[in-house]
Amino acid sequence: MSNGNSLTVLLVEDNEQFRQGLRTLLSFYSSNGLLPITIVGEANCSAQALKLTQDKSPDLILLDLQLIGSDGITLLVSLKQTAYTGKVLVLSAHQEDEWIFRAIQAGASGYVFKNHLATQLSDAY
Repeated sequence: MSNGNSLTVLLVEDNEQFRQGLRTLLSFYSSNGLLPITIVGEANCSAQALKLTQDKSPDLILLDLQLIGSDGITLLVSLKQTAYTGKVLVLSAHQEDEWIFRAIQAGASGYVFKNHLATQLSDAY
């Protein structure tokens, strides 16, 4: 973990309400000692996410596949080209095998369905 005692996380999600819920869930995990987490940034588009990744070097990126003006698959490919060494966990409502395959092929470390987020997130990293 990059700051020694907590997992640094970048949230990449275009839906503000979902991002708020994600912040709440991660705060719960962190405050209960389940997993010490520090959110180092939030982005709603690929360009913002790439800049924050370069500036903050998060241990983990939580990535939605649908972003403003782009998509998560394109961002995954761009991250691979920048030699990002952290993990990217896709959070998506898409449960079709094609989406999962494309995300993993593009460089995702894992894939969590949004409707199962609370139960799967702590096991995913």
